[in-house]
Amino acid sequence: MKTKAELTDFYYKALHPTLNELEEMRKQVLYRILPLGVLFGVLFVFIILGIFIGSFVSENIDLLLFVLFVFMVLGPSVYKSLTRDYKLKFKQNIIKPLIQAISKEL
Repeated sequence: MKTKAELTDFYYKALHPTLNELEEMRKQVLYRILPLGVLFGVLFVFIILGIFIGSFVSENIDLLLFVLFVFMVLGPSVYKSLTRDYKLKFKQNIIKPLIQAISKEL
């Protein structure tokens, strides 16, 4: 097991530059996710309101429920696809070297 001083040195020499790069990547991912999240949220609210309040309900309830289901499936899928590369790079470039620096047996 490494000492605290050794891990601190490892962090500043090996991980800190990589973390700066990953922070820029995280910001880019966030700027892609936020507009889509707001759009999905607004559409979701309109669909829910249409189901429970609107006069539109009696004629098109099946359509609204289908669209709601599509949004519930599509939203997490889009989020996962937008964050996949960032998560993979973080695990490979930060978590794996950090665990190896703590102990080679891990």
